[in-house]
Amino acid sequence: MGTTTRIVRSKYPKSDKTFSVDIRITHERSSVFISTGIFVGKDDLNISTGEVKRSCKFYKSIQQVNDYLLDKRRDVNSFINKLLEADQIDFMTASQLKKTYLDQNKSNITFSEFARNLIQEFKKTDKLGNASVYQQALDFAEK
Repeated sequence: MGTTTRIVRSKYPKSDKTFSVDIRITHERSSVFISTGIFVGKDDLNISTGEVKRSCKFYKSIQQVNDYLLDKRRDVNSFINKLLEADQIDFMTASQLKKTYLDQNKSNITFSEFARNLIQEFKKTDKLGNASVYQQALDFAEK
């Protein structure tokens, strides 16, 4: 069964001395990491709770950051639970778990299809100016 936790990857500092807060998935005694896109100082994450400390100076709203981290971990746990219910997790490695999780949100839509869908949404919500500008940009890009 896969387990998750939030950790600071202290071995890999950025040039501004911040570190990535990642979700660690451990499965079959092997670990992989999923980036959350959140960076903090080395001592800004409470290890026991997995929350960013209020003393962190990199974000204005620490509560929003903590809520995002909690949602991200819940999402990974939900994904793992779906695999458990389908009896698929026993045949996967930790790396396969990570790849499957990351691939689930990918779509094979082209830029033009995305732009057309966005233009239709603008038209439905009476944002005709935006729709017109995006249509012009799409026409120019497709030349």
